[in-house]
Amino acid sequence: MAQGQQTVSAGAPAAPAQSRTGRLRAAFAYPDFRLLLYSNLVTQGGQWTQQVGRGWLIVHTLSKAHGELQLGLTAFCTGIAMLVSAPIGGVLSDRFDRRRVIMATQFGLLIVALTMSILVSTHSVQLWHMYILSFASGSVFSMNGPTRQALVHDVVGDRDLTGAITLNSVVMNSMRVMGPALGGTLIWLAGVQGTFWVQAGCYVLAMSQVMQMKKTNRTKGGAKGPFVKSLAEGVRYTRGDALLRPLILIAFVTGFLGMSYLQLMPAYVTNVLHSDQGRTLGWLLTCEGAGAFIGAVVASAMGDYRYRGRLLISVVIAFGCLIVVLGLVNSLVGAMVLLVVLGAINSTVLVTNNILIQTNVSDQYRGRVFSLYFLTFSLSPIGVLLGGSIAELISLDVTFIALGSSVAIIVLWLATRSPSVRRA
Repeated sequence: MAQGQQTVSAGAPAAPAQSRTGRLRAAFAYPDFRLLLYSNLVTQGGQWTQQVGRGWLIVHTLSKAHGELQLGLTAFCTGIAMLVSAPIGGVLSDRFDRRRVIMATQFGLLIVALTMSILVSTHSVQLWHMYILSFASGSVFSMNGPTRQALVHDVVGDRDLTGAITLNSVVMNSMRVMGPALGGTLIWLAGVQGTFWVQAGCYVLAMSQVMQMKKTNRTKGGAKGPFVKSLAEGVRYTRGDALLRPLILIAFVTGFLGMSYLQLMPAYVTNVLHSDQGRTLGWLLTCEGAGAFIGAVVASAMGDYRYRGRLLISVVIAFGCLIVVLGLVNSLVGAMVLLVVLGAINSTVLVTNNILIQTNVSDQYRGRVFSLYFLTFSLSPIGVLLGGSIAELISLDVTFIALGSSVAIIVLWLATRSPSVRRA
């Protein structure tokens, strides 16, 4: 199998058409991809469990009076850190062994998780701890994430890349179902500190999987020379590509304006649904995760769909419209149903954009392009600060209506100016 990997990575001729399930099985047949998949699975699980715990800790313990604003501020710390560190991670990913980059950054995430676990367990945690640890976590995660994405191509090559991306999305989105459910249950049974200890345990498991991976094959000619020059080359390459540029811009819009609703869920539960139960938050995030899982499965079933660009534009506009509807819903059942649909649409957006970028980027720039893509996730916490501020000044429902309508309008405008995306 190692020999087969080398042949594919080196640029094997196109394989005969496979069935949709055949593409997934072909990707899963790579031992190193399975290890990476398991590592991504538990990393994602730890992240989602921690997100539930952090939001609950802020809203119900550290800042009961100004929960929305404090959620926004801690998310802002994460976003600023990611904004600075993601480009650095992209250059590191293109310059060094990606397995080693993942190991080093995963260890950094483990240290942050253990620190948070100890502070919460000893009842020593304060808001300023949340700011610092959110900044530290964002800095390291923004270097870990792009490298994990780039490594998918290294272990399966071009031929099985689409199957690997969709399978990776299905598995990771399964954690969007189980992670929040586990987080809400842990808060109920073991207290909020349980979410942070589980996160630390997940990171240990993730490191153990990557340690077992063999040396991967990758195209030569990545980031070389001075660091700043390598970084600038990646930006110029992305800006000059007629397809990659609008894809990254669409990701920026959805990341900055569209993803805030997830991190504002603790405030939504408390101030709109008027519930103080951790299980309610867990149920809502589980519904969103279930929808995301469904969306990833549907995206994988589409196989080599010819009009991915048009699909991307359509689902992003629908995504914005559904966030507007969320601002009009104030019942638990209605919110649960809507979050299932939102999760499915959100997942379809992420999977479709990921496939379009992965299959159209030059391998020597892969890490740097994905670092720009991950900058969109850094904008999400900054968008949470904007959303939290609007919610603090006006109301949370107005926040959702404003953010959702902005997503739909801006992406519709981008679509009219980007024929390359419509043809993709």
